[in-house]
Amino acid sequence: MEYLFLIIGFALLIQGANYFVDGSSNIASLLNVSPMLIGLTIVAFGTSSPEATVSIMAALNGNADVAMGNVVGSNIFNITLVVGVTAIIAPLTVENETIRKEIPFTLLASVALFIFMSDIALQSGNLNVVTRSEGLVLLLILSVFIYYILEVARTNRIILVLWWKKNRRIVQALNGANKFS
Repeated sequence: MEYLFLIIGFALLIQGANYFVDGSSNIASLLNVSPMLIGLTIVAFGTSSPEATVSIMAALNGNADVAMGNVVGSNIFNITLVVGVTAIIAPLTVENETIRKEIPFTLLASVALFIFMSDIALQSGNLNVVTRSEGLVLLLILSVFIYYILEVARTNRIILVLWWKKNRRIVQALNGANKFS
């Protein structure tokens, strides 16, 4: 019976993911926002919510190893399997902005976590522990990242509005010319 629930849950997860991707793409189109920004925000938070729930519940139940394993395993899985399979299906174009700005956030968070969880190796401690203050530092990194994403979205929107104001008559003239063709 448990296997049946697992298969049903997996099928529902796949269908839900399809709806989620379609909805996110529609939001990007409606808001004139880059799909990359939608991926970095809505999709990232949406797909991470179940992982966050598992890790938080594990921590509350005294299973810190499960919480940490979930986080590290998920990141390895996403970077290797998800990117690898996606690239095999269709080569992934990566913007220079992503390499210069978003990837460093990924590296910063990963290095910070590595330092925070390596008390025995780096500080000759007795136990590897990610403390509350270190958790706050990680949340601060997330806050800076969210602020950055919102600023990029705001800047892109301003650029789009300015472009439209400058080129509106040309676009309208072209559209009018197309109506009579």
